[in-house]
Amino acid sequence: MKKMIDMKLLLAVPVLLLAACESKKDAELAASVASGHSLIEEARMAYRAGDYDKALELIDSVRVAHPRAMNAREDGILLKDSVEMAKAEIELKQLAETGNNDADAWDEAQRKLKFFARKLQYDKEQRKQH
Repeated sequence: MKKMIDMKLLLAVPVLLLAACESKKDAELAASVASGHSLIEEARMAYRAGDYDKALELIDSVRVAHPRAMNAREDGILLKDSVEMAKAEIELKQLAETGNNDADAWDEAQRKLKFFARKLQYDKEQRKQH
């Protein structure tokens, strides 16, 4: 009888340890996801303020620091497309304001704008909830 109780205890200890580890992993994942979403919100604020470089930096930091925060990363992809479109629009506006007649520069700026508009549409269609 005592050996049966000892065997049950020996089997129970690893199961409890495994459960504790899983709970810790779940908590770490939840914290990472929350941090990822927080960084994306900061990036959105930077984008709205016109600080595109900071927005891109924050988006990239989510990809590096929170690789398992999938929804935040996908939000970051969409935001990055929007940032890149805004930068292309600024480039076109600057070309117009300076009277730059360089056809190659105009073509390149227009190509960027069209590319990121199409990419944003495609990424919106491909977006998933994780």
